[in-house]
Amino acid sequence: MSATYRGLGISAVKGPCAGPTVLEILNILQQFDIAAMGYGTVDSLHTIIEAVKLSAVDRFSFMGDPAVYGFPIDVLAQPEYAVNRAMNIDSSMATVFSAGDPWSFTEDEKPRYFPVPAGASPDSGTTSLSVADKDGNMVALTQTNLGFSGVVNPGVGVMMNNGMGWSAPMPGTANSVAPFARALNNMTPMILHKKGQAVMAIGGSGGRRIWPAVAQVIINRIDFEMGLQEAIEKPRIHVESDDPVVDRRFGDNLLNQLKLKGHNPEFPPKEFILWPFSEPNGIVLDGGHWKSGLNPQAKPTHAVGY
Repeated sequence: MSATYRGLGISAVKGPCAGPTVLEILNILQQFDIAAMGYGTVDSLHTIIEAVKLSAVDRFSFMGDPAVYGFPIDVLAQPEYAVNRAMNIDSSMATVFSAGDPWSFTEDEKPRYFPVPAGASPDSGTTSLSVADKDGNMVALTQTNLGFSGVVNPGVGVMMNNGMGWSAPMPGTANSVAPFARALNNMTPMILHKKGQAVMAIGGSGGRRIWPAVAQVIINRIDFEMGLQEAIEKPRIHVESDDPVVDRRFGDNLLNQLKLKGHNPEFPPKEFILWPFSEPNGIVLDGGHWKSGLNPQAKPTHAVGY
């Protein structure tokens, strides 16, 4: 599925992953002049936090396998829906959001017995690749198995996925175990393109931290005109539908400013240095050359020419 952000096309994987969620985040933020607010200011972080929260409540309320449960997933990439959701953001104060009504942007009615919200799923065990070749082709690929099942196909060497753990354990939700239903996952490989030319591939690992991180890297690159390496290295926040976790590099002053807007932010514990903000990586076309960006804080991450 596709959307446009600040004049750049963005292609994402359609289905029970996090591509639709990131497109909704970006579409909501497109209703605001994030660049004018400035990187790392209380206004820009407040707006980003609220946009992620709006998208998260839709994600955890409706998303599962759309082929099984009938959720109109394409609506999340519609600018009209984003305009409607963005109207809920109060620039002066944090808000507890309710889910939107995607069906009102279709010709269909919400099924009378549509499943109840599933909530967040567990996370871990992910690898993300961003690849480009001399002809301008790009690939963004994310593979995840949740964790180590211990089962390997003989003669193939491929470890079996145990991603059923992403499904909600209780019946009757939008992400419950069902015949042929794919569980909601967090993979967010994306390709940005301009006038038919791929200009950036981005993805990441880190469970539910992936999609807020990928969205922020895209914002840093496009709105704040950072190089890709800088866009990935810069401090980020993580939030879903609860209290935001804020990179310590933002400092106490910004944390206190967010509190004045009604947020309940916190720094991660000092011993928690492994991946509180995901591990994104990507490739960008810059000045006719491919340039990589990565953040090897916790997992082995490498940029390699071939």
